[in-house]
Amino acid sequence: MSPRDEFGLEHSIIESGIKRDLGVLELPLSKNAFRLILTGGFFFILLVFIRVSYLNYLNGVFYVARAESNVMKSLTLPAVRGIIYDRYGKVMAQNESAYRVVLNAGMVRRENMDLEEIIYAVSPILEMTPDEIWELIKKSDFEKTALVTLGRNVGEVQVDAIRKLENKALEIQDDYRRQYPLGPAFSHLLGYTGVLQYGDLQGKAGLEKFYDSRMAGKDGERIMYRTAKGEVLDEKLLEAPVDGNNLYTTIDADLQEYFYGRLTGALRSLGRNIGVGIAMNPQTGEVLALINEPSYDNNILTYLSKKKERSDILSAQFQP
Repeated sequence: MSPRDEFGLEHSIIESGIKRDLGVLELPLSKNAFRLILTGGFFFILLVFIRVSYLNYLNGVFYVARAESNVMKSLTLPAVRGIIYDRYGKVMAQNESAYRVVLNAGMVRRENMDLEEIIYAVSPILEMTPDEIWELIKKSDFEKTALVTLGRNVGEVQVDAIRKLENKALEIQDDYRRQYPLGPAFSHLLGYTGVLQYGDLQGKAGLEKFYDSRMAGKDGERIMYRTAKGEVLDEKLLEAPVDGNNLYTTIDADLQEYFYGRLTGALRSLGRNIGVGIAMNPQTGEVLALINEPSYDNNILTYLSKKKERSDILSAQFQP
């Protein structure tokens, strides 16, 4: 066979193979395969649509809130607790300016701050143990706010010490503390206030406890809109505070003080220190004076800096 014939044979074999391969490649897809591809594509697009809808609608509130938290700062506007008067308008319990210390937990998380370091730095200033502060944080309602009240009734000395920490997550807000100007003669009658789990004040004894819902009021809230650098753009009053109602009693403050002095003097002359006294108007049943001895200074229970004195009073045999 000549080289030319060999070339023709090889060319024929190759051309024949190519035609066979092309024949295979040119076979059309079956209808079932086409339907399968269309069905798979449809379900893929459907799943993507459902996921996008979930993020936009079902989870939208969460993402909006998280975005707004970067530009908004919520400030509590404390409601003023009602004043307690005697029958002649003499003040027996009132309010004086103070501060509250607030931890911005949202900022701690956003800026990856060391929460443990913050807690150990602030705990001695507030005269609290780190465990007590951890407990406050754990019990906080973060669905309502990212701000955790660490202390109320905070004085100037403590505020200055906290400001020296120069930590943006620790905020100082205007507040008030309860103040009792007439002394131990009125302590058992008036009682005192204490701080609840979320930083609210509540009456713990005496008239403060019995009429707590009437005198407490309701805190308000103000929102500050800021740039990413923290510059204030605008402020909005979200809810105005509602001050508590004043309480007008039948007590005669001058008679109360006189009665207390006579009772304690009589007890000392007898070598005793326990006694109770009550003075009433027999015609109306109004209570004019109500005293109890031994007494205590209820102002101590409103000062955050007097932890030892508070503990001594609350652990005494005759507790308030």
